[in-house]
Amino acid sequence: FIGQTEQIKRLKVVDYKKAEETRFKAWAADKAEYKDIFPTLEKAYQDYLPVSTLRTYMDQGISGALVFGMAANFIFLEKAMGADGNAEAKQKTIDGLKKRSEAYMKLYNAPAERNITAAMLTMFYIEVPKDQHPAIFGEILAKYPGTTPEEAFAKYTDEMMASTMMNSQEKMNAFFANPSLEQLQADPAYKVVKSVVDNYQANYEARVNAFNKTVEEQGSLYIKGLMEMDKTRTFYPDANSTMRLTYGSVRSYKPKDGVSYSYVTTLDGVEEKFVPGDDEFDAPARLMELNKNNDFGIYGDKKTGELVTCFITDNDITGGNSGSPVVNGKGELIGLAFDGNWEAMSGDIVYDDRYKRTINVDVRYVLFLIDKLAGATHIVKEMNLVQNGKKVTLK
Repeated sequence: FIGQTEQIKRLKVVDYKKAEETRFKAWAADKAEYKDIFPTLEKAYQDYLPVSTLRTYMDQGISGALVFGMAANFIFLEKAMGADGNAEAKQKTIDGLKKRSEAYMKLYNAPAERNITAAMLTMFYIEVPKDQHPAIFGEILAKYPGTTPEEAFAKYTDEMMASTMMNSQEKMNAFFANPSLEQLQADPAYKVVKSVVDNYQANYEARVNAFNKTVEEQGSLYIKGLMEMDKTRTFYPDANSTMRLTYGSVRSYKPKDGVSYSYVTTLDGVEEKFVPGDDEFDAPARLMELNKNNDFGIYGDKKTGELVTCFITDNDITGGNSGSPVVNGKGELIGLAFDGNWEAMSGDIVYDDRYKRTINVDVRYVLFLIDKLAGATHIVKEMNLVQNGKKVTLK
């Protein structure tokens, strides 16, 4: 979000969008189908803005604290255990919760989560309008008279973390073995989540849903109108959740004055970042040894003697594209797309052909890792390797 915001400002995306909207309003003024799009949207936003902070804290706040994120999943179990539930639904929900809890506990860090949870509750209390607060907030503050909200939420968090089952695999497993509606409803973490969710669903969810429906409908109509207004313009296809084929070129770029980025990186860069034991920058000793000895086999660059690890192209990329094949003009696999560059994080909103780049892992590096590092040469031998137009056979 930081990068996206910076690039939206730098590329003047808001100014561009506003100018386009102004032009559209003038064009649509006498067209019944389109003239009410922006008045309708403006009213929808006016109705939504008063609850927008609450909606954000539902997603990024309550759900952002792992203990509450886990507790939220138990709402489905409470429903399955109710009068309208059945044994099959109950067991299916429990089985799903077991898997979720195991994945959740792998991420759980007690000191960090304690601090995050206490801070989030305080921020929710301060930022969200008081008349939109869940009932549990009043109960928490009343429990610790004479304290500030920050102190009260900190005290509640400490007590909650000591007694909730939502931060203990052992406690959750014991509950799964003998689930009790009374025990679930008494859990302090679950009580917070249930109060927040009940408050939202009873008073604000319909309002948020109406806003989203209006934005979706009017947004689609706006795109239709833009295409009618600019009939000669080529519009970006909406291919979300479908296969998409794009084209581009291998290209370096200059992100700012005096700075230039090459279109390739090499294994030397991996060694430069290498930090033993680090989650992001650790690397096998064998890999460092291969680089030190320039032992790249057939995968090294013949001109430079280096092993190319990644290259950049001016293709577009968005979330979900990672792992997409990159092929050359002959249909040969040359890499796999996996990231976008910092200077074009606004790409989900507008494509900028000056700075937009896709970062791709070079297929030579992939083959090198399989062959030279992992020793799985037999896998590479199953492939058809081509170098400079000629077939390559591994010995």
